[in-house]
Amino acid sequence: MNRILMVVAVSLMSWSCAARYEIKYTPNPNVHEPEKVVERYLKTQPSNYTSPPYYVAFTDDCVMMGMTDPKGWSVFGGSSGDVQTSLCYKNIGWLTLNKSGIWYVTVYDRQGYWVHYLWSSDIESAQRFIDAMYTLMKRNGYTPIK
Repeated sequence: MNRILMVVAVSLMSWSCAARYEIKYTPNPNVHEPEKVVERYLKTQPSNYTSPPYYVAFTDDCVMMGMTDPKGWSVFGGSSGDVQTSLCYKNIGWLTLNKSGIWYVTVYDRQGYWVHYLWSSDIESAQRFIDAMYTLMKRNGYTPIK
C-alpha cells in the first residue's frame, strides 16, 4: 500500500513541476519597427529549447526563417541540415503567452491547431514579440481571431 501511495505522490509531483500555464495577455499591435523586434526574439531563443534561425526575412505575407536542423537532415530538399519555415500572417489565428519553467509563445492557425512554440527567457520579450507579430498582421490586413 505504501508503495502505491509513493508512486502516486511522485507522479503528482512530476506532473505539477511540468505544468503549463497560459497567461492572459492583451497585445498592443502598435510596435515601432516590429521586424526588428521579431528578428531579435527569434534569434535569441534559448538554444537548449530550439535551434534559433540563422536568418529571418520578411515579406508582405510572411516571416521567413532558415534554421539548421540538429539531426542533420532536410525536410525541404536543401543542403543537409537546412530547414526553412515561415509564419504567414493570413494563417495565424492567434498567439498565446505561456509559462512552463520558461516563457514561451504558442502560435495557433485559424483552425485552432498548434503551429509553433517560440521560447524566451523573460516575459517582457515574449510580450513584445506578440505585440510585434500582431502589428505585422494588422499592417498587412490580417486580424487575429482571438
